[in-house]
Amino acid sequence: MLYNKDVNEKRLVKEILENDQKAINKFYRTYRAEIFNYIKRKISNSGDAEEVLQDTFISAFDSLPLFRFNSSLSTWLYSIALHEISGFYRKKKIKTVVFSRFSFLRKLVDQA
Repeated sequence: MLYNKDVNEKRLVKEILENDQKAINKFYRTYRAEIFNYIKRKISNSGDAEEVLQDTFISAFDSLPLFRFNSSLSTWLYSIALHEISGFYRKKKIKTVVFSRFSFLRKLVDQA
C-alpha cells in the first residue's frame, strides 16, 4: 500500500515530466530551503552554496526521468546535492593545484 506522500511524489514527478510549470515550481519551493541548508552546512560561502544548489536542481531535473522511487524525493535530492558538493570541492582542489604550479594561469583567468 502506498502512503499519501508516495502518491503525491509520484503525481508530482509525473506532472514535472509532462512539463507542468506549477509542478516544477512546487518541486523547487518544496525542497529548496532544506537542500540549501544541507549544502550550506558543507559550503560556508553563501554564493558558492547557492551555485551548488542550482547545480543540484539542474541535475535533478535532468535525472528525473530515471528516478524509480527507490527512495523519497528528498533523499534522492540529498544524494544529488552531496554529489554536487563533492564536485565543487574537486574543482576547487584542481584549481588550487593548477594555479600553484602554473601561477601565470591565474593572471590569465583573472583577465578573462
